Amino acid sequence: MKSTFKKTAFGTLMAASALSIANAQESRPSVVVTIENTSPYNGSFLTPIWVGFHDGVFDSYDGGTLASSLPIPGSDAIERLAEDGNTGPISRDFAIIDPEGVDGTIRSNGPVPPIGPSQIVSQLFEVDPTENRYFSYATMIIPSNDAFVANGGPQTHQVFDAQGNFTGQSFYINGSQVDDAGTEVNDELPQNTAFFGQAAPNTGVDENAIIPGPGHPGLNDPSLGGILASGLFQDADFTQDDYNLARVKLTYIDKAASILFRGDLDSRFSIPGSTSDANGRCFFFLDDDGESLVYFVFANGLTGDLTAAHLHLAPNLQTGPVTLPLQTVFGRFAFGRVNASTVVGPIANNTDALDSLIAEMVSGATYVNLHTAANPAGEIRGQVFVNTF
Repeated sequence: MKSTFKKTAFGTLMAASALSIANAQESRPSVVVTIENTSPYNGSFLTPIWVGFHDGVFDSYDGGTLASSLPIPGSDAIERLAEDGNTGPISRDFAIIDPEGVDGTIRSNGPVPPIGPSQIVSQLFEVDPTENRYFSYATMIIPSNDAFVANGGPQTHQVFDAQGNFTGQSFYINGSQVDDAGTEVNDELPQNTAFFGQAAPNTGVDENAIIPGPGHPGLNDPSLGGILASGLFQDADFTQDDYNLARVKLTYIDKAASILFRGDLDSRFSIPGSTSDANGRCFFFLDDDGESLVYFVFANGLTGDLTAAHLHLAPNLQTGPVTLPLQTVFGRFAFGRVNASTVVGPIANNTDALDSLIAEMVSGATYVNLHTAANPAGEIRGQVFVNTF
C-alpha cells in the first residue's frame, strides 16, 4: 500500500509559505497567453504569434481592402507577417497607434520558432486593466504563400471590463477564419512558399490584390502538386469543415498576490514507469512581487535517497528538458528559492526567464521529477498546476 503524505509536513510548509508571501504589497496584474496548435498531426504550423493588449483602437486589417491599408496606411505589416511570419512591422505599428499598449511575440520552445501541431506555448504579459482592455493576435499559416489569421475587429476579444475586472476567455481559431493577404500569388512553388522550401523572405510573385475576407480560396488539390501533395502536410487543408487551428487561453494572475503552484507526485506518473510505492507533493510560491519562486518538495517511501530533483518543461504524458534544478535536502526533500538567473534550458535566454517559466507553470506545462539510484530516469513525477488562495 502506498504511504500517505504526512499532515505535519504540510502544516510546516503552510507556516513557511505564510512568511514567504508576507511582503506582497502592490498589485502587479498580468495575463498569461497560452496557445495550443490543435491542427492534425500532418497539419498546419503557426509562425511565432504576435499578440497585443490595447485600448480597443488598434485595427490590424479589414477584408475587402489592400493589406497596406492598415494598421497604418501604407504599412507593410500584414504583408510581412502573412508572407514571412515577420512580426516586427506589426509590433512597430502597434507602438505608434497605442503607446500604452503591451505586445510581444510568442515562439515555440522547440528547435524551430514555428509552433507545430499539438505544441503548447505560453507567455506572461504585465498589463494595465484600464489601458489594456482588449486583446489582438496575428500569425501566418504555414506552409503557404500568404495565408494568415488575425482578429480584424479591434474589440473582438475584451479582456477587462470598464471597471478593470478580468473578463478573460478561451476561444478557438478555426480554419474558416484564415484569410489570404492578397500580396503574393498562391503558386505553392517550394521556392516561393514559406516552410515548404523558400530560402529567403519576400521571394514570391507579387499579387497586389485585396484581402478577400472572410476566408481563403484554399490550397491546391494534391493531384496538382504543391503543399497537400507532401506527406508532411497532407492534412494541412484548413478549409475543411470543423478544422481547428488553435486554442487560445487567457489567464489572469497578480504577480504580487499569494499565488500557489502545486502538484501531486506519484510513481504512476513516471516515464518510463516506476514500480516504487513512493509519493509526494510539490509547492511553489511567488515571492518578491513575482521576482522569485520559493519551492518545497516532499516525498515518502522512496527506494533510496534522492540523487537529483528537477522541474521540467512538458505537458502531461510527455517528457521535456530541465528548466529548474531543485536543491535536495536530507535525501528526501527539496527546498530553495530561485529567480530568473536560476532558469536553465530553452527559456533561459528569454528577456525575462522567470516570467517565461511562470507562464509555463500557469499553463500546466511543467512537472517535478525526483530521481533515485534505483530509478535514474525518475521515481516519482507530478504535473504542476496553479491555485490562488
